[in-house]
Amino acid sequence: MHAIADRSPELRILSEICSAIGATATKLSDSRLSGFLAMKGGSYDGDLMWVGRAVNGWGPLGRTPSELDAIGAVDGFVQQTFESVTKPGSEDHACPMRWVTDHWGSDKHRYNTKTSAFWRTARRVLAETCEVAAEAVDWPSRLIWSNLYKIAPTAGGNPGGKLAAVQLNGCRRLLALEVTTYRPRRLVFATGMDWAHAFLDPAMFHQTSKDSDPVVSGDILVEGMATGRFVVAKHPMGKDENRWVAEVTKALK
Repeated sequence: MHAIADRSPELRILSEICSAIGATATKLSDSRLSGFLAMKGGSYDGDLMWVGRAVNGWGPLGRTPSELDAIGAVDGFVQQTFESVTKPGSEDHACPMRWVTDHWGSDKHRYNTKTSAFWRTARRVLAETCEVAAEAVDWPSRLIWSNLYKIAPTAGGNPGGKLAAVQLNGCRRLLALEVTTYRPRRLVFATGMDWAHAFLDPAMFHQTSKDSDPVVSGDILVEGMATGRFVVAKHPMGKDENRWVAEVTKALK
């Protein structure tokens, strides 16, 4: 089983991001924002890290940029965010990632993960590369789930423009910290290269794929040593999922 990580460095960086958002509140839309940190499955052992663009309508009631500028607001928001990604998935399952199967095909929740190409392809790639049965109810517990951008509109959608720019450097640091801490042997950016490009520090992500290849792929480097493989693929929504999974799986080997 993967060792329990000290997450205080992640919390510090998220605090810096939130403080920067609060400090530039007058230049941002004053809509509510939600926070996110990487969510680690209870059975994660380095198998697969799955990365999206940004969290979509995640977690409890968010804060506006102007609210984050108030004294003490950032600490409360960061703690709330941390609790949202570490709480048990349900009363019966301690793993935070079990919410994915709790919501799979369910009409009791606002978000049905079975209708999401993001989660359908995650399940299939995990099954293809890590010998995990796709029908196993605990398959999400084998994942680390993260997003490029950690702050997004509570109402849904990806951060753009100034909101993306103000958090970019901090989010780059968080991604690097996640990779160093959790050491995934396989990492998939299901984001498209247009979103991932700014996060691909060549010191950590060494591209080995050719321009003619269907996906961008290469070696993950931690302290100069190859520790796994990464793939950048287009977001799977609206794509031929059989082909998408086959291309990603091949590039991970």
